[in-house]
Amino acid sequence: MAKIEFFSTPTCPYCRMVRKFLNENGFPYIEYDITTDLDAFEKMFKTTGYTTVPTLIINDQEVIIGFDEEKIRKVMQKK
Repeated sequence: MAKIEFFSTPTCPYCRMVRKFLNENGFPYIEYDITTDLDAFEKMFKTTGYTTVPTLIINDQEVIIGFDEEKIRKVMQKK
């Protein structure tokens, strides 16, 4: 199964949408709240160059910024 790292903030409505989508589709993930986890924030920024949430990093290779249901499905089908 793919390793999904999900970077979020508590107030982000798109983060809630990503969380709901991942849960409804049975995609396991590790969620990091970048407002309280500075290491996670630094990893997200070093990997993507952005501070935007939601951000998904899949298998340390694929990066999806924002809620893009189609792209998430496509990446997960490859894994």
